[in-house]
Amino acid sequence: MFFSRIIRAALGRFRSSLKLRSLIYTVSLSGTALVVLGGLLSVNIGNNLFDTRTNAALKESNKAAEIIENHFSEANGYDIAQLNQYLSLLLSRIENEGVTKKRLVQFYSTDSNLEDRQLQSLSSQLWPENIKPDNLITNLTSKVQSITMQLNKGGQSVPGLLTGQLITLPGNHVFKLFLIYDLESEQQTLLFVQGILLLGGFSTLMIIGFFSYLVTGWLVKPMRVAAETSELIASGQLHRRLPVRGTDDVAILAASFNHMADSLQEKITEQRELSRMQQRFVADVSHELRTPLTSMRLSSEMILENKELLPTDPKRAAEILFETVSRLDSMLSDLLEISRYDAAIVTGK
Repeated sequence: MFFSRIIRAALGRFRSSLKLRSLIYTVSLSGTALVVLGGLLSVNIGNNLFDTRTNAALKESNKAAEIIENHFSEANGYDIAQLNQYLSLLLSRIENEGVTKKRLVQFYSTDSNLEDRQLQSLSSQLWPENIKPDNLITNLTSKVQSITMQLNKGGQSVPGLLTGQLITLPGNHVFKLFLIYDLESEQQTLLFVQGILLLGGFSTLMIIGFFSYLVTGWLVKPMRVAAETSELIASGQLHRRLPVRGTDDVAILAASFNHMADSLQEKITEQRELSRMQQRFVADVSHELRTPLTSMRLSSEMILENKELLPTDPKRAAEILFETVSRLDSMLSDLLEISRYDAAIVTGK
């Protein structure tokens, strides 16, 4: 019941206040536009950050492969032990070569030789446990893909990029080179930008709401003044008028209102003058009729008091004369009362 009363009160306030409705509509539409615009900007910035980091990851992956190929380009042959030893040394170099942030590396052997002749699968110490070789890029037709990785067991998942390509070593030993690039900094940048957009959008919405409130109040004020002036005119203050400033729509409305008030005052003045003339006529007629009618009433009463001395027919005529004069006297009294009532209405007393 308490909440229902609050809702009814809020709806009543909403319906009765043009200023409040205009403010709510303006803020709602502006907020919707800001949300759409902020979402588009956020998506566009996120895509640009991702595309930039993806292109950089592909370039760094190609450079890492080039380092490995250059290292073994002049070699006539290596045995398995030497290849594993050199790959172990290259692992640390590729992790830090030409990058501002350490990347994670994995050499995944695809040799199908006997166990003692296979290359070892090597990976960085912090290689995520949830990224398994079986789940990585298999056909390598697409050299980069998005991943979600956990750097620590049970830790928070962070986004990343995975690149992969085939490397062939002397002796036709083949392995896959996988590189993981942490996108946590890009994610933090995107979150920061989204926070700025959210704060800026909220601030902009507050500014829009504030100025909307001021402008709506400025537009609604003439309507409120017109309503108050109408009430004063209705109460009898016919001289009240609206101020006319400028030539805009509000000024045109005020001028039209004043013209209507002038016409109304003129009509009321004419009606009052006509009513005064009517009252004067009724008063004059009543005054002129009062004296002869009084004489007729006294005469009819005298005749009626002596009707026993009259013959039958004159006696009946005397009775009819007395009744007629009494009705005329009553009608004259009613006419005077109506005249006084009309005069009270016109004068407002």
